[in-house]
Amino acid sequence: MEQENVERVSAQLLEVLDDEGGKDAVAELVRQWATLDKLQNRYEQYREKHGDEKAVDQKNEAQQHVREAFDPFLPHSTRV
Repeated sequence: MEQENVERVSAQLLEVLDDEGGKDAVAELVRQWATLDKLQNRYEQYREKHGDEKAVDQKNEAQQHVREAFDPFLPHSTRV
C-alpha cells in the first residue's frame, strides 16, 4: 500500500514539476523508498541482537554498522 502511494504521489509530482532538479529529486526519493524495507529489517535485526547489550564498545560498534546501512538513504547526514 505504501509503495502504491509513493508511486502515485511521485507521478503527480513529475506532472507538475517543470525543472530538472525537482524531477531528479522525485526520482531519488523513489529510489530511496525502494530500500526502506531493507533498512527497517536491518534496524530490527540490530535491536533484536543488541537492544539489551551492556558492553558499550560492542553496542557502539553495532550502531556504527547499522548506521552505515542508512548512510545512502540519508546522504546529507554528517558522521561524528
